[in-house]
Amino acid sequence: MGKESEKLLENLCAKSFLSLWSHPNPHNDKGLAQRGEGKELCDLLVIFGHDILIFSDKSCRYPSTSDETLDWKRWYKKSVSESYQQILGAERWLRQFPHRVFRDPKCTDSLLVYLPQVGELRFHRIAVALGAEERCREYFTGGSGSLPIHGGYPHEPGNEDRQIFSIGRDGTTEKFLHVFDEIALNFVLRELDTISDFVAYLNAKEKFFYDCGVIATGEEDLLAHYLLTMVDGEHSFLPKEADPATHPVIAIGEDSYPALVNLPQYVESKRVNRRSYLWDSLIEHFVNYWRNNKLAQNVTATDLDTALRIMASTNRVRRRKLSELIETAIFETKEGQIRQLSLADEHDHSLAYAVICVGHFPGVPYDQYRQRRIFAMDLFARSMRYRLPNLKKVLAIGLEPYGSQGSSEDLALITFDAWNEEMAQETKEQMDVFGLGAPVQRFVEHEFPMPK
Repeated sequence: MGKESEKLLENLCAKSFLSLWSHPNPHNDKGLAQRGEGKELCDLLVIFGHDILIFSDKSCRYPSTSDETLDWKRWYKKSVSESYQQILGAERWLRQFPHRVFRDPKCTDSLLVYLPQVGELRFHRIAVALGAEERCREYFTGGSGSLPIHGGYPHEPGNEDRQIFSIGRDGTTEKFLHVFDEIALNFVLRELDTISDFVAYLNAKEKFFYDCGVIATGEEDLLAHYLLTMVDGEHSFLPKEADPATHPVIAIGEDSYPALVNLPQYVESKRVNRRSYLWDSLIEHFVNYWRNNKLAQNVTATDLDTALRIMASTNRVRRRKLSELIETAIFETKEGQIRQLSLADEHDHSLAYAVICVGHFPGVPYDQYRQRRIFAMDLFARSMRYRLPNLKKVLAIGLEPYGSQGSSEDLALITFDAWNEEMAQETKEQMDVFGLGAPVQRFVEHEFPMPK
């Protein structure tokens, strides 16, 4: 079962978190000199900026004796407790030796991204525990097979002594452990298929379990409750008016997830989300460009990681609008034209996005055309800084019109740390020459829109 479940985990996370940040079966170099290979750190490591996700999969076949309680304890110890110990070991290693982590057992291939300073790391511990689904369905005479959730109480029982077929605030008080069975893993990564959405869920869930007791029939109902509860424009487990002091235990209604997916607004959200995956494809495309050394400018792993991290940190809703900008640019720009579109980040006023599509000019060699496009990217970004004084960086994407004979894209993160009056004046003069000055777009997009 281990290899089967590891493959499931690898495939799901590659789709959800994108290949640059997912590292299946990473190794450290402990014992390399003695054994000729290092030690496996965990089953999957996801490094995204300051957030480190450590996945461990110790799934095993569910025991089958005449003692239901004993079977549960044995399965939990193997599938959950041993995963937790591996995760804690991986966390210790990453804190002490963050640059001694490799993609291969021989420790010849270092990770492609750099870990931030140890003190800035945020660890998320995730045990993938498969094998109990069928026995869980038998025990409860039905249901999805997802493990019920009972946890977060001030005096919660020890992990292996908890109620049979239930999970909760697993791990120690200081080091929360998320436990996902196969059903829960599929539900969560299908609904939260960007790193920002998934990490936001993990953080909110940890806080929820620390604040109060939680009862739910399964992770899918917990997830549905989270998706439908909004506080100040953000998803939450607790409504704004709820006070954990007066509501020490929160019970999530059964069948919350089926109720969610049957809402017309939910169905419409899935329809409009189709466009958003263009943004995902563009991220993967730039990753492959870098790996094949096709970027126009020399870009270091750190520089590329910073730019791509900003691209990937956008949630699913924002990707809808960004993908719309890209489609507009490539389909409506003609040869000899320059189309420039912009979008300000509604949460981070220091960040904005720019999409610049440049049509080919007759008689201009391709390398000169591409340099013109890079100049247009830089000028448009500076024009945005001129119009938005709080702006500190612009993620600029350079494209060609649809159907062009050439094929290239450029990615640049343009920062304004050295911005001064002289640069502002020069930018203003160039804006007048090239006719730049349209307002930067801002938008409001509903995650669950009403069907049209």
